[in-house]
Amino acid sequence: MLQPNIPPPTLCDRALAAKDSRFDGLFFTAVRTTGTYCRPVCPAPTPKQSNVTYFPAAAASAGYRPCLRCRPALAPGFAAWGREHAVQRALSLIAEGALDEISIERLATKVGLSGRQSIQFRICGWVRDAANSVAGDKARGEKNVVR
Repeated sequence: MLQPNIPPPTLCDRALAAKDSRFDGLFFTAVRTTGTYCRPVCPAPTPKQSNVTYFPAAAASAGYRPCLRCRPALAPGFAAWGREHAVQRALSLIAEGALDEISIERLATKVGLSGRQSIQFRICGWVRDAANSVAGDKARGEKNVVR
């Protein structure tokens, strides 16, 4: 199945078979039989074409889990931008009240973060909340407030 903004399927097939590093980060390969998604350079055996779907970005939102061998989140040009963009989008949704309707795990999935990243996102949120609380205390002139 072809998704927008990725090379044609025949080119993806050839890049996948050759494990061509020039395509690393341009598309991801989701494998229905294993339930995982990989980078084109993954050292795992090449899957059957009938079991493959190509995605322009991480396929976590489609229900696939990241490969533990090639680590899709580390694809060049994807990890830093993808995570930063996802976090910014999540913060915008939170500001609009998204957490009133869904859990943080579902929000993380909605913006394209993995389960592990949602845990990291939650921890960052706690740190941010604590920092805002301390900043508020300082602004009000309070010192050493125990919470």
